[in-house]
Amino acid sequence: MAQVPERFKKNPESSQDEGGEEVPEEEQRESQPQPQKTVVTDPPKFWDKVIFGGNASASFGSFTLIYLSPTIGYKVRDDLILGGGFIYQYARISQVYNSNGAFIRLDDPYENQVYGPKVLVNYFATDFLYVGTQFEYLNHDVAFYNPGGNPLYFLENQWTPVLFLEAGYAEPIGNRGYIQIGLRYNVLHDFDSPYGSSWFPVIGFFF
Repeated sequence: MAQVPERFKKNPESSQDEGGEEVPEEEQRESQPQPQKTVVTDPPKFWDKVIFGGNASASFGSFTLIYLSPTIGYKVRDDLILGGGFIYQYARISQVYNSNGAFIRLDDPYENQVYGPKVLVNYFATDFLYVGTQFEYLNHDVAFYNPGGNPLYFLENQWTPVLFLEAGYAEPIGNRGYIQIGLRYNVLHDFDSPYGSSWFPVIGFFF
């Protein structure tokens, strides 16, 4: 009688509740606190931060200009975009500077094909306001006044640097795209600039 029969031995894989009944091992596991799982998210892939789009603009008058510029950009941060692209402009110009820097009206306007690369930086101060800068290096024809000649000008091809400071409104589209409406000022503008004015409006679309 000093020996305990096997059938009365306690099962090490089970336990008893306060009433003396055995609690199944599965219920014991469920009642025990479970360690929290750490969710690891993958960093955004390179192409998830790339945006495509471009700018377009047009002006008419003594200096008619049609402007197209495809762009590719990279979102360094949600509020900072670096990018580059190519510029093509069609210009029809009916004025020329004389030696004193005054405009001379031309009866026979001349056409100009303007093209070249660009690099840009856009910073979004808020979800709807942005500032930026854009550098361009453009090939175009420059008209020089030719008094007494016929026509009153001669053309010379050259490359001209352009540096715009820009600000405007941006409307977000989706996770990374936006529409922008802005105004640029060319700090390098002079008489042989490929733009008719130092101020230049622009509309852009990116996705």
